[in-house]
Amino acid sequence: MIRLNAVNKRILNRLVIENSYLNEGGDMKLLGIVLVVIGIGLVFWGIQLSGSVESELTQAITGANTDKVMQLYIGGAVSVVVGLFLNFKK
Repeated sequence: MIRLNAVNKRILNRLVIENSYLNEGGDMKLLGIVLVVIGIGLVFWGIQLSGSVESELTQAITGANTDKVMQLYIGGAVSVVVGLFLNFKK
C-alpha cells in the first residue's frame, strides 16, 4: 500500500480538482478561446492580403476580392462563431 504524506496529498487533490474542471467543459472553453484567436488572425490576414497589389488588381478588373481573401474571411468568421459558441454554451 502506498503511503502519502501531506504534500503528496495536496498535489493529488489539486490534480483531481483540475481534472474535474476540465471534464466539466473547461477543455471546450479552452478550445473555444483558441478558435476565436485563430479566427481573428485569419480575418486580419485576409484584410492584409486584400491590400496586396495582386488583390487590388483583381478587384479593379473583376470588382470582387480574390478567392484566397474570401476563404480567409469566411474561415475566420466561422472559426470565431464556433469559438464563441463553445465559450458561451452551458
